[in-house]
Amino acid sequence: MPIKLSELADHQPLQKVILHSLEMALYQVSVVINNVEYYVTDEKGEFIRDLSPLHI
Repeated sequence: MPIKLSELADHQPLQKVILHSLEMALYQVSVVINNVEYYVTDEKGEFIRDLSPLHI
């Protein structure tokens, strides 16, 4: 289930932030809110992904 990055401020505090390693150098982020895991997307609906966990 996705959630937009801009919507996270409305759901503070977050229970958990999870950084998923999809491949050797590709990471994706999800959050847990009220015991439900949401994959974080940008405003266009694309999953937040990056080549470095520090950039996430």
